[in-house]
Amino acid sequence: FDRRMQAATIVQRRCRGCLVRRRYSGAITSRMKDSQRFRYIWNKFICSSSKVSPTSWTQLREEHSDMNTNDFVFDESSFEDTDAQLSSALEKALLLDDTAGYVERDPTTDSSLDLSYPAHNNVDSSSTTAQSDPSWTSFQMTSHVVKFLKNGDPQYRRFLVRRLHQLATGESSRILKKRLKGCRTPIFETYLEQKSGFRILWTEEGSTKVIWFLSPHDRVSRLAKLIDDAKNRTARQLVPESVVAKLQNDQLIPPSHLREKVLLDVCGNTPLKLYDISHHNIQDIESTNWAPLLHLTDEEKDVVEAQGTVLLLGRSGTGKTVCICNKMECDRQHFQGDTTFKQLFVARSKRLTKYVQGVIGVQDSDQTQFRTFMELINELDATLQGSDDCFVPSQRIQFSRFKLEFFNSSSSNSTIVSPLVAWTVIRSLLKGSIEAFRSPHGVLPRESFTDVHVLGSKRCRVPAEVRNSVYDIFLAYEGYKKDRGLFDDCDRIRHLITRLGETKVSKPEVFERVSKSRVYVDEVQDYTQIELLLMFMVGSPVGMFLAGDPAQSVVEGTDLRFEEIRSGELSIFCFL
Repeated sequence: FDRRMQAATIVQRRCRGCLVRRRYSGAITSRMKDSQRFRYIWNKFICSSSKVSPTSWTQLREEHSDMNTNDFVFDESSFEDTDAQLSSALEKALLLDDTAGYVERDPTTDSSLDLSYPAHNNVDSSSTTAQSDPSWTSFQMTSHVVKFLKNGDPQYRRFLVRRLHQLATGESSRILKKRLKGCRTPIFETYLEQKSGFRILWTEEGSTKVIWFLSPHDRVSRLAKLIDDAKNRTARQLVPESVVAKLQNDQLIPPSHLREKVLLDVCGNTPLKLYDISHHNIQDIESTNWAPLLHLTDEEKDVVEAQGTVLLLGRSGTGKTVCICNKMECDRQHFQGDTTFKQLFVARSKRLTKYVQGVIGVQDSDQTQFRTFMELINELDATLQGSDDCFVPSQRIQFSRFKLEFFNSSSSNSTIVSPLVAWTVIRSLLKGSIEAFRSPHGVLPRESFTDVHVLGSKRCRVPAEVRNSVYDIFLAYEGYKKDRGLFDDCDRIRHLITRLGETKVSKPEVFERVSKSRVYVDEVQDYTQIELLLMFMVGSPVGMFLAGDPAQSVVEGTDLRFEEIRSGELSIFCFL
C-alpha cells in the first residue's frame, strides 16, 4: 500500500509539473527572448563601465545619474571597531533605560497603562526644566497621517501623543529615534508601540519634525524610499542661495526675505500638504473632533487670508489649484461647526474636480461639493421648478454643430470670418456679456457691437469694417435656432439667471437650498461673463475665489479678458 501511495504521489507531481510547464511556457519563452534582446542591445554599454558589474543595472544607473552622491559616502571599513564599541554601549544604555521605569505594555491586557511620558528624577533641575519645556520644537503632520488617525483605531492616537511628548522633550533611544539605512537623506523611525508593529516615519526640517507616515513594519522600507525620493526632488528644485544673492545684487530680482522651502509630496511633484502641531495642542489629537491647522507658506497665507472676492492669476504649474485647496480647507476649519456654511468647487473638467476632492480628502456632502459646470447647471435646472422651457440635450448647439450644420451651409460666411471667430463673438460678446444680458432682448444691439468706442479693438478683435456682416451672421444663426427649436449654452444660462432671481423673491427656501457660502472656480478664463454671473448668484458677491491662467483657454468660443472681470465686478454687484 505504501509503495502504491508513493507511486501515485510521483505520478501526480509529474503531471502537475507538465501542466504548469504547458500553461506558462509561452510567458517564460517570451521573457527569455526579451532578456536575450536586452542583453544584445545593452551588453556593450554595460561592459564599457569598469566600476560596476555588467549584471548590476541599478548600480549602473546610479553611476551615470545626474545626482551622483558617491563623493558624500563615507568609507565605514575603518570604523568597525568604533561601531562595535558604540553598539555595546548603546545596548547597555537601553537595558538601563528599560529598568528605569519605561516598559512597553500591551494596552489590550493592561488597563492601567500610563500614557504620560516618564519623569527623569536622576537629572539636575536645570536640565529638567529645559527638557520639560517643549516650546523649542514643533511638529508637522502630512495628510496621510491625519487621514490614518481619523480612520484608524483610537488607541493609535494615544500612542502617538505619548511618542510626540517624548520626542518634544528631547528623549532619544533606539525605539524613539532610529535612523533608517539606505537613504540619502536622514529619515528616522519611531516605534508607535512595540506590540502593534506600527512605526512613525519622520524627518527633521530645522527645529520642526515632519511626520510623514504611520506605517506597518513591513512597509517601512518602501515608504522610506518614497520619502527619500520626495526630499531629493525637493532639493533639485531649490535655487542655490549664492545664485539668489547674485541676482539680488545685480538687481535682477527684488530683495526679499528667505523663501520657505516647500516639500514635495511622495505621490508627485505637488506641494506636500502639512498640518501644524505645537506642544500646546498635542493632547487634542486624542479628541474625536480633532481638526489640525493647515500649514501655509507666507505667500499662501497672503492668498488664503485675503478678504472678499479673490482673483488669482498664474501660469500653468504655479500652484493656483493648490491655493484653492488650501483656501477651501482653511474655510472648512474656520466655519467648523457652522451647519449653514456650504462651499462649492466648480471646474470644467471632471478629472480636476476629482483631483481637488482627493487633495482635500473629504467626501461630497451638503456642506462641501465638487461639481463640473455642466453638473451645476443640471442640478439648478432640476431644483428650480415651474418653468415651461425644456432644454433637451439633443437640441443643444455646440461649436461642432454650429460649424457643420449652420456656418458651412452658406459659402458666403467663410469669406467674412472663420467659424471659430464667429462662434467666439456670439458666445462672448453678442450673448455672453453683461451688456448683452442687461439689454431688453438679451442680445447686444447692433449699434453697440459696431461702435468701436463701445467695443474697442482689445475687447473685440473683429475689424470694424466687417462687424455689420458678422452681426448679420448672428441674426441668421438666431433664426436657424428658432425654426428648429434648438438652443445654445447662452440661452440656458440666461434662463437660469432669470429663474434664480425670481426664486430668490418668491421661494426663498428653494433658493436657500442652491445657494452657497463660498464658491471656488478654477480655470476661470474658460467661462463667459454671464456664466460667472450665474456663479456669483449661487455664491456670494464677497465669497468668490477665482483662479485662472491668462494665456490658456481650452473651451471653444470663450474670449474672457481678466481686465473684464476686474472692471465687470461693479456691474455684477449693481445687478445683484
